[in-house]
Amino acid sequence: MGSIGVFDSGVGGLSTLHAIRQAYPDEHLIYVADSGHAPYCDQAASAVIARAQAITHFLLDAPCKAIVVACNTASVVALPALRAMTSVPIIGMEPAIKPRHAGDAHRGGGRVGYDADGAERIGATPHCTILWQRAGHAPSSTWLG
Repeated sequence: MGSIGVFDSGVGGLSTLHAIRQAYPDEHLIYVADSGHAPYCDQAASAVIARAQAITHFLLDAPCKAIVVACNTASVVALPALRAMTSVPIIGMEPAIKPRHAGDAHRGGGRVGYDADGAERIGATPHCTILWQRAGHAPSSTWLG
């Protein structure tokens, strides 16, 4: 019937892999750590999309019945392109914009901080803008450098 494929730009997605293993102990899992091309956040969106598509092709050939993109950058930048490739479910990790904005003033006043190189490019993507709008807030972030 197929495996569940999981990928990240490195080993950070192992916590996601572990959570999937805990929830679905009988499923066969395939993990791709694309550490040779990490970090994704420093790359142009087109490069991230190309890497994500190449890995998705690999996982579809495995074959996988679902693919988890355990990477915020690839999720924000590449999910629409990946979902257009196949009818197999593609599950992404979206930045926690809505939960953070639910915070009150004494816990940061609803500001979001990114501690990653290139986060400005990621936070400015159309996908993140949609997430901000769904959360009912205008895009505004505190960039940590």
